[in-house]
Amino acid sequence: MVERLRDWVGGGEAGRVMFLDCELHRAVEPFPRVEALPSPLLADMAIHAFDQARNLAGADAVRVRCRELRPPEAGFAGAPVALCTFELEDGAVFTYRGSWAAAGHETPWFGRWRIDGTSAAARWEGSGSPVTERLLEHTPEGPRFERRTLEGAIDPNDHPAAVPALLRAVIAGAPAPTEAADNIRSLAMVEAAIAASRTGGWVEVEQP
Repeated sequence: MVERLRDWVGGGEAGRVMFLDCELHRAVEPFPRVEALPSPLLADMAIHAFDQARNLAGADAVRVRCRELRPPEAGFAGAPVALCTFELEDGAVFTYRGSWAAAGHETPWFGRWRIDGTSAAARWEGSGSPVTERLLEHTPEGPRFERRTLEGAIDPNDHPAAVPALLRAVIAGAPAPTEAADNIRSLAMVEAAIAASRTGGWVEVEQP
């Protein structure tokens, strides 16, 4: 379904994107790959949301501030909670609130997303269809909105969706939907966020 949301933004229906937000809360037990990392959530999980933010906004990150938290009860050696604020190159702001230490009210693994544009807003719960709203007018009873559900996903929201997408690209002789060279820009966001959590201030995102 995220393809429909990306097409909605790219088609200009949101107007100019001002704000993107992703919220992820999961109850995760420490596992061998990350249990000893200083920043397990940022180093292992956050890149998926960072990549998706770039995809939706059509812009790269410029700089970031980040705060990590380590609830001892979570059992991780490092911090499984992170709050990040990214400034994007087009002036938009992307915020990420992620936790592997949720004590309840889990979100889907794809996160809970919100996009605010100058013409409309959208929400996507990480499963199901995105829902958009556009302000029509202000009335004495309050604002009146037009609400629309974006239907028509190309693939399911799951990892296996990447396989048929890759095969279609190979058969068509077209570029793959995601390329390692482009993903480096999302990895740069991860590295900058980890650095920002150590310094406590803004850190520039170094792009290749």
